[in-house]
Amino acid sequence: MLGYRGNETWRDMSEYLVHLTEEQSVTSILSTRALKGGGPFGAARNLTDRIGSQQAVCLSEIPLDRLDRLVERRGSYGLGFRKDWIQERDGAPVWYLRKGTAAATAFSELVRKFLIGDIDHENKGEIWKLTRFVDNPSADYNYDFDWEREWRVPDDLALDPGKVMFLIAPEVAHTNINAAWWSYIESYPVPPVLDLAWDLARLQEFLRMHQL
Repeated sequence: MLGYRGNETWRDMSEYLVHLTEEQSVTSILSTRALKGGGPFGAARNLTDRIGSQQAVCLSEIPLDRLDRLVERRGSYGLGFRKDWIQERDGAPVWYLRKGTAAATAFSELVRKFLIGDIDHENKGEIWKLTRFVDNPSADYNYDFDWEREWRVPDDLALDPGKVMFLIAPEVAHTNINAAWWSYIESYPVPPVLDLAWDLARLQEFLRMHQL
C-alpha cells in the first residue's frame, strides 16, 4: 500500500526504496543480477586511493506516486525494494551538509584528523564506512539534492531471490521487461511491473492486487 507502516494517510512516507535508470541500463542490471555501485560518493570520495571504496548504489524513498520529477532526471525504468531489507544491507539515508555551515566544517575536520592519524582510536577506520553517506554540496550549486530523498547502499546490491518487490517501466514496455527478466534470472519469479505514470488509484490497486 502507498503510505507507511499500514497508515494509508501517511502519504509523505513510503515502505519502498526505488532505483531509477534508463531503459538500456536494465539489461545490464538483470544480466549481472546486481545493482553495481557507482561513484565514488561522499565526503571522502577523493581519498579512495588511501581509504578504499566509496562506491554505492543510489535509491530514493520518494513515494511512488510522487516520483515524476525524479523520473525526468533519472529515467522511467527501475527496481523497487522494501526499505527494511535495504537497511539490512547497510543502506541509509544520505546526509547533506552544506559547505560553509558549522556542521559541514566540523565533519570535514573530523575526516581530516582521521586521515592524518590525529585521532587515536582502535576503530578509526570505521569512519570510512560513514563518509559515503555524507555529501557537502555548495550553497551556490543550482540543484538541491535534498528533494531526491536519497539513500545509498555500500558497494553493490545483489538481486537476492524475492527481494525485488517490483519492476518499473512504461506500460508499453512491460512485456519486454518481463522477457528480459526471464532471459537473465529465469530461476526467480518475475516481480510485478508498474508504471510510475499511473495515477494514484491505479498504483494503489496494483499494490493491493500484489499484496505489497
